[in-house]
Amino acid sequence: MLVVGKIFGIMVVLAIISALISGNMAEISNAALSGAKDAVTLSISLLGAISLWSGILSVLDKAGVTSFISKISRPILKKIYSNTQNFDNISLNFSANLLGLGNAALPLGIKAAKDINFKMKTSASDDLIMFSVLNTTPLQLFPTTLIALRSSYGSQNPFDVILPIWICSVATTVFAIIVCKSFAKIFK
Repeated sequence: MLVVGKIFGIMVVLAIISALISGNMAEISNAALSGAKDAVTLSISLLGAISLWSGILSVLDKAGVTSFISKISRPILKKIYSNTQNFDNISLNFSANLLGLGNAALPLGIKAAKDINFKMKTSASDDLIMFSVLNTTPLQLFPTTLIALRSSYGSQNPFDVILPIWICSVATTVFAIIVCKSFAKIFK
């Protein structure tokens, strides 16, 4: 995270220097103020939609949908994570991501990462690398943030992206599993 902050800082400094040299400092100031205003407006408009979806998904979670998905996903997860014994947090993290419960998935993901890598002290295990990659490209049934963004920008059909998201999500997950398993075999 620190590296990204440095890169962003360098880009800002270069933009200001460039604006000073070219005489466009007023445009930089206007763009900064406009961007800040747009960020606040977007955040407020997303708040309602994300609150609604978080509530709906929380009800599904309390109704046991997360636990149900967790139970039916275990056989598949056992094949993906071949060197891991404890699948409780992994399967709960998977089901939370599947339902679009990113806030619930994060603490479960941290616990799962500890479960996966409890024997390794100095490096990441193959299963931890797989877990990290699959959390970067999780399968999602409800892409709530994207739907909320499309709705806030006036999309007539904000849900039109669900099928392409499902297709891309499955494709990237399968690709990630193949790549991770292949690299694990190559570097053994």
